[in-house]
Amino acid sequence: MKKPVLRHLELLLTLLWLAGIFARAWATDETHNDSPVTDAATSSSVHGSAAGRWSFDLESSYVFWDIQNPFWLVAGQRGVDNMKNPWHYHLNSYVVGGRYDFANTIGRGFLRGHLQSSVGIIGADILQGPEHYYAGVLGGLRYLFEPGASAWSPYVEFREAMGVTDASHVFYGQQDNISFMYLFGFGAHYQASSKRRISIGIVDQHMSDAYLTKYNYGFDSVGFIVSVEWRP
Repeated sequence: MKKPVLRHLELLLTLLWLAGIFARAWATDETHNDSPVTDAATSSSVHGSAAGRWSFDLESSYVFWDIQNPFWLVAGQRGVDNMKNPWHYHLNSYVVGGRYDFANTIGRGFLRGHLQSSVGIIGADILQGPEHYYAGVLGGLRYLFEPGASAWSPYVEFREAMGVTDASHVFYGQQDNISFMYLFGFGAHYQASSKRRISIGIVDQHMSDAYLTKYNYGFDSVGFIVSVEWRP
């Protein structure tokens, strides 16, 4: 049964509003202890000790726009070989995990930045589609651009997950309880302080059986993602 999209958009806007409040609160709280966030301050927080480069991560996303698989499109697959899933999947997903900033800065000019790895546990409520849930573990990499001294900077990210679902075994639904997922996204992150970061972006969430079954009915849904990172 479909749930109104507006209801979930309102939830997302509420999360964004709360994220903004937390960012301001954190930034205000740390102005007594930290200097204003600059490129040097950001670099110092990233290039510190190995233990200091770990951060906790909490994420929430909502995907609702059914698309063709973008990687197959780039490879020239269209039509029946790469069609939108007729179930028009909608998902609310949550991730709890950690991130690690690699010390080495790479690239030049506007491509200058550093890599960040991530690991975590993902849980998804399938709001529209023949299945009802997804739960698993995920990991991947994010590239954080460092174009200048601004507290705002862009990122691009790719993560993969392996987990379980209640497979429906219907046409264009999942055919096995073991399922695979990837999250490909881009957006911007805000360095609220030396220990706090907030990211807002767009994500493509893919789920399929990875051709381990006779029929591999995957889907790609695009939506929004918000994440909060903090260091102890």
